Formats: sequence, C-alpha cells, structure tokens
Amino acid sequence: MDRLQLNFSKHDSYSKRSMQLRRYLTDKRYMLILDDLWNSINLSEIGIPPNKENRSRTAITTRIANMSVVQVFSDMNVEKIRVEILTEDEAWDLFAANVGKEVVHQPHIKDVAKDIVMECGGLPLAIVVVAEAMEGQNNEELWQDALRALTALAPEIEGMEPDVFRPLKKSYDDLGDEEVKKCFLYCSLFPEDYEYLSNV
Repeated sequence: MDRLQLNFSKHDSYSKRSMQLRRYLTDKRYMLILDDLWNSINLSEIGIPPNKENRSRTAITTRIANMSVVQVFSDMNVEKIRVEILTEDEAWDLFAANVGKEVVHQPHIKDVAKDIVMECGGLPLAIVVVAEAMEGQNNEELWQDALRALTALAPEIEGMEPDVFRPLKKSYDDLGDEEVKKCFLYCSLFPEDYEYLSNV
C-alpha cells in the first residue's frame, strides 16, 4: 500500500486496509505477481478485486503440486500453467555453460558430469548451483565425490523435493571453511527477506 501511495495508519484494522485497497484497484488494470506461494491465500479477503472486473491478471509461482494448491488456484480463479523441467539436452547445455565446456568435455569427466546433471532432475536452480560448485575442477575424483554426494539419500524436508535439496546440500558442503558454514547456518535462522545487521 505504501508503494501505491495509499494513506493508511498502522493502527487501521485489516478489513479497513482491505476495503481501501479494493477501492483503489477496482478501476485500475494491474498485474499481481505472487512469487513462491506456499499457503492458500484469499485474494478477495486482502482487497484484490476479481480479475474479470477490470481485465487484470494474477500470476502465481509455487513448487507445491498437492491438492491444497489445486484448491488455491480454483479459489483464486487463476489459470494454472505447469512449467516443465528442462529436457536432458537443455539441462546439459545449461550445466556446460556454467561449469565451462572446456571442463565437461574432457573424456575422463564427461560421463560423470552427465550423471551429475541427471541427478539435478532438470531443475535449473539445482543445475546452476552444482555447476558453479564444480567450475574449473579437472580432478576426476572430485567429480566422482560430487556424484556420490548427490546420489546420497536426502532427509525428508516438508515441501522440498530431494532434487532441490541434494544440490543445495552439496553446495553447502563445498563451502569448506567451518566459519563460513556457521555464518550461513546463522543467517538461515532468520525469516526470508529479514533485514539484519552484522558486525563482521
């Protein structure tokens, strides 16, 4: 509401803010983007008018594919579009571009590198994270170690697929320095987008 330059007090009730936002948006055409949705949300309740009234659009990104998300989309009257994972060729091209073609095309590395790419499950973030961790590495044993680390069973974390967890875990393990790892773990205690200061 600040960004829309709407005047409101932090003491205003939830319903008052919702009504104010709805009045403002009703005659406007807009695109609302909700990124990384993890829970159901009622747009009408927070003051977003139905998109049909003013030809506006709502875009939502979420990794959750269970029934509750289906309910979320039907409640919001939002069209659901599934973004597919990368094909094997696309995944390999992305990996090679990030790790360095001069590395992955070496005969003693290429087959292991292809297995590593397969372990990333066609997920661009996973591919880029692992590729950056392996960038410039020519030692076949390091590549074998990376493959072993990625194929190890990942603990179950609600809402996180193993294909996402394993590359991120590998990236964390590759931080090496224990102080850097502690700093990373400390930062992970804060909520997403939380602003904090450090004396370091």
